Amino acid sequence: GNDGIDFGDVLDIDNGNFTISVWVKPSDRDLREQVIIAKGQSGSTTPPESGYMILNDRGKYVIRYNDDQTRGLSAVAPVENLDTWDHLVYRLSRQDGKSTLTLFLNGEEVAFQTKQVGPSNSEQGLSFGYHNKRADPKYHFLGEIDDVRFYNRALSASEVISLYNYKASTYEVIEGQFTWQEAKADAELKGGRLAVLNTASRVSNANNFLQKSGSWPTMWIGLTDENVEGDWKWIDGNNLSFSNWATMNQTMQVPALTKIMQL
Repeated sequence: GNDGIDFGDVLDIDNGNFTISVWVKPSDRDLREQVIIAKGQSGSTTPPESGYMILNDRGKYVIRYNDDQTRGLSAVAPVENLDTWDHLVYRLSRQDGKSTLTLFLNGEEVAFQTKQVGPSNSEQGLSFGYHNKRADPKYHFLGEIDDVRFYNRALSASEVISLYNYKASTYEVIEGQFTWQEAKADAELKGGRLAVLNTASRVSNANNFLQKSGSWPTMWIGLTDENVEGDWKWIDGNNLSFSNWATMNQTMQVPALTKIMQL
């Protein structure tokens, strides 16, 4: 929609370290410069100005920083799935006269840029969901925003992972007899998805959940070769990077391990 919030001139970065954590659920990847969070800065404002921004630009998550001399940093990562919650972290860290802007997506570092930039003290208002200097509806974020957090320091990679794991999801074993396609549809109907266990930390989290649940039946997860036989991919689009899973005919009927979003 065209909803947005303007908080006024607050939360400048100045010359310090800075982190923003936000959950987003995008519903469009075609429109340009859909602003999630903005404080002054935009590559499209005239003239360019200091500040910071998180946006969805034609299906890419983009983070930006401009100092008071409009020297800039940016980092970009693709929006893999629509109508799915993603955790974004914008981190600006400074060391030895240089600054690094890092983008984390769902607990993982996906892009960064390092160069020499100075302080940022924009006089513009901090806004969520739109850019307060550009009220055109096409620059509103199409989707949902939740649980925005600001830190006056650079979070460590382990802190980012902890934030993601804490809020991201709980697992649930969905009892019943499902084919893989039925299990996938049931998970999405509940607002989640079949479990994507493509990192060691996710496998560990799922194992801990199953051990605590007291049951470990054969069950479906979000891994499939339905498009190309033998070409296994996770349902979030990532390739299979390691194999620790049993192979079953997708028409078999077993329970499902579903990740339910807690947002």
